[in-house]
Order: sequence, then structure tokens, then C-alpha cells
Amino acid sequence: MTDKTILVNVPSSVPTVVTDQIRFVFANGEEMLYDFLVDVPGPKLNSIKSEYVEAGDVAILTGDFFFEPTTVTFAGGEEGTISSLSKTEVQVIVPEGAEMGEIAISTNFGTVESDFLFRDNRNLIVDYDAWRSRSWNSPVADVTAGTNELAPCSGNYTYFKWDNVGAWQWVNELNMMYIAEDPETGRGNIPIFPAGANVNEWGVRFEINVAFEWREIPLEIFFAPYGGDHGRDIPVPLARWKPWEANGLYQTDGWETVTVPLTEFTEDKDGNPAELDDLSDLTNFTIMFFGAADGTQNVHIGIDNPRVVKL
Repeated sequence: MTDKTILVNVPSSVPTVVTDQIRFVFANGEEMLYDFLVDVPGPKLNSIKSEYVEAGDVAILTGDFFFEPTTVTFAGGEEGTISSLSKTEVQVIVPEGAEMGEIAISTNFGTVESDFLFRDNRNLIVDYDAWRSRSWNSPVADVTAGTNELAPCSGNYTYFKWDNVGAWQWVNELNMMYIAEDPETGRGNIPIFPAGANVNEWGVRFEINVAFEWREIPLEIFFAPYGGDHGRDIPVPLARWKPWEANGLYQTDGWETVTVPLTEFTEDKDGNPAELDDLSDLTNFTIMFFGAADGTQNVHIGIDNPRVVKL
């Protein structure tokens, strides 16, 4: 310090009360305020662990620059209670009255709205509550009746649960099929995709809860036209989703939202090259646990809210 210069370090911690001033306190007790603006970034919201979370449960949001005080507001105007906060993650209890729509995060330095929709129900295929899949395939956990083994993310869900599942083992209970022409659960010749949807811009999204160490056998995911039943034998292009490939196994801690782009529908049932083209006549949808394996596994997977989304 000289009579004309003072060198100070700007604190690394972010203030909870923003004054945009420096306060000088002299030895004689006198004070002086000097305008000084510190440019702290506003919050950045990247993702949510699960787009569907029930009221009273915890939604986990990731991003950056989450500084106290932080508020999280859901569509409908309800504010959540924060249970955990770090610079890059907010855990917030979903309030009663939270609606489908954007989530807003606010700090002293700005507000950001999500580019995803919480509880996005646009282009929903089935939700296992009002809209059901074919009844003699994968069972539905009836949450009201207490038949669910996994805590729900959005009411009822379907599940794959079977022991000692090996290679190419077709089990009806490991197939989730929505068949539009089915007289019991079908909703008629209504396309899944909106008019003009493009393969390069769309994908399949759903919530998944994997309660075992998944090491092999993919989820086959595919569409079919009205009247074509599941369509696998037509054959139709399919995706073989193998989430364990990145780390050798895949197991979730509760529900997660996952997305499979339509550009990954690249082969038919026999492994021949194939690709989706015209989406306008697709009304039927299947997710099944089926494929190659070296051993066997005791499978337990929950699935909810399959839908198609523009990426």
C-alpha cells in the first residue's frame, strides 16, 4: 500500500448480498465506499437427471454458477425447496402443483430457464396410466395397488423382471409393445410423429430405472406401421441400445431420462444395414430386452413415459 495505491485480492467466495461496492475502513474508524462491479456469471442450466419426478421427491439439476441464494421455480409458479446445493448441482424437492414446462433457476446474478420441459408429455406414446401398452407383454406396476417394487417417477410404469435371461431369449414379459390396432389398448391409426418430423432431428426418450448390473443384451427399440403388429419381422429398422458399453456395466441410482436418436436405428433384426425414412405412417412401438450374450442375467428394469422428441 502507498499513499496512492492499494493492492487487494478479490475474494474467491461469492457474496450473498450484492452491493457492487468496496468498503474502506481506516485506522481512525472512518469509512469510505467505492463503486466496484464484480462480474459474476448468471446460472447455467444444462440438464435434469429425470424429466419426470413426483411431488415430494427430489429433482437433480446440473449446470454451473449456482450460488446462494438460489431459487428453483417450476411451471405453474410453484417454488421448490432446495435440499442440496453446490456450484454445479441443485437438488430440489418438487412441490405440489408443479406443472409441465420449463424450470427456472435464479441467483443474485440472473435467471435461466431450462431448454427441456419438466414432465414433457408432448408426443407421448404410453404412460401406463391412462395410455397402456399391450396387456399380455411386460406387466405394469400399479402404484395405487402397491404392486410396484421401484419407487415411481410418474404413477404406474412398466417393468422387465426375469431371472437367468440369456442370448436371444424371447420372453413376452421382457417386451413392451404399444400396438395401435390392438382392440384393448390401441388408440387407432394415429401417427406417433407429428407431420414433417425428420429422422435427423428426432429421437426416442423415456425414463429408465435399472436395478441390476446390466452388462450385456441390448434393448431393441423399433417402430412399425398400422396393421403391422410389432413389425420386427417385416423387417423394420431398429436401434440396439447398449448403455453398458461405455463403462462395462450400467446401473442407475433411481430414474434417469435417456434419449436414443433416430439416426441410431441403423439395422434390421438380422443385422443388415437399414435406416428410418418416412415417419408419417408409424403408429406402433416396441422396446424389448433381446439379443446376443455370453452369459445370463437376472433382469430388473423399470420404464416409463416413452415419447418422441425433437432434439
